[in-house]
Amino acid sequence: MDSAPVAAPLASAVCPKHPERPAVATCERCGTFLCQGCLASVSPPLCEPCRARRGIGLMHEDFTFGGALAGSWSLLSPVLGSVLVVAAVLAVPIGLANHAMEVARVDSLMKICIDLLIPGTIGLLGLIAALALMTAHAKEQPGTLGWAVGEGFRAWPRVFGARFVAGLKIWLYGMLLVVPGIIKAVKLSMVTPVVYLEDPADSHERSESLVEGQGWEVFALLFIMQVIVIVALTIPTLGLNLLKTSMPPLAPVVHVVISFISQMGGIWSEAVVLAAYYGLRHQRAASE
Repeated sequence: MDSAPVAAPLASAVCPKHPERPAVATCERCGTFLCQGCLASVSPPLCEPCRARRGIGLMHEDFTFGGALAGSWSLLSPVLGSVLVVAAVLAVPIGLANHAMEVARVDSLMKICIDLLIPGTIGLLGLIAALALMTAHAKEQPGTLGWAVGEGFRAWPRVFGARFVAGLKIWLYGMLLVVPGIIKAVKLSMVTPVVYLEDPADSHERSESLVEGQGWEVFALLFIMQVIVIVALTIPTLGLNLLKTSMPPLAPVVHVVISFISQMGGIWSEAVVLAAYYGLRHQRAASE
């Protein structure tokens, strides 16, 4: 809610909810007279129910496989310019770090550990910044690049913690058998948007409750999403690696470009998950 919205009283109009108070505005969406206490937003003037409903249509539709894929583009495309800047800036340190490891011939185990660490630290900042921009658009709220980067730093600890514990759970279930690990991964697939947008006491339980009853559809969505990302990343990466081999001085630049492509793949994946989250959330709310 906007902090302390103030508007001038309307002549002879009163608030229907509080008849003893003069109306200071009419809701732009439903036309209801609003007193100062009921005015949830000044620009545009909205009552609390209409402000809660405000947002793109994606937020008010049930989850579907096709809707989540299409919805990812409707979330990402309006903020693509800012997202590209975030991905490009973060690709520089990540790409140069990868190049340094290659030059230093870091052993395989150490490289695997670093490759797992970088996306969860530097890469996660960019992912949250992109998530912030997409959710601001979904709610039809302003969101600047600087604000989004700030959101990345502010929300990083809780998002990292929730994702880290989710990863441990998936790994432990996967150690039992592959199938239990896959099932757990599907159930916990909504953890990132849940912990960022809702920050509940138990984001894992909330994710599982959203996916409940839609497991096969969510699994199919995540599977196709991964196939698309792998194909989209593999083809340019192969070409860039050939360029790096034939022109060694370009190796640092190639690593940066590969990191940028990888960042964008991760951000698009998160856009798909966010679109699915909105659909599942709406569907769950309608059934309760």
